Amino acid sequence: MSERKAGWYWIVANGEWEPSYYNGTDWSGMDDEDFEHIGPRIPSPDEPWQCVPIDPTPEMAQAGTHARMNIQGGYGGPSPWEAMLAVAPKP
Repeated sequence: MSERKAGWYWIVANGEWEPSYYNGTDWSGMDDEDFEHIGPRIPSPDEPWQCVPIDPTPEMAQAGTHARMNIQGGYGGPSPWEAMLAVAPKP
């Protein structure tokens, strides 16, 4: 088994995705073998994550292009990624 951090994970059990808690050594009364698949850890609210659209919105694309042009022109400012995140719609 790989190094796994404590926290909530998406797992597949009985063909359905569901959250399950891993405390650093055990899965809430289950074993790794009980799952068909163990997905990614679910970030906690205090972690620096942001939901974004699968495809950038026109506003995001424009902000990224503008930031890239500023950097290429020697003006500095946020990276294209930071600029796009700043204007991404909030769920």
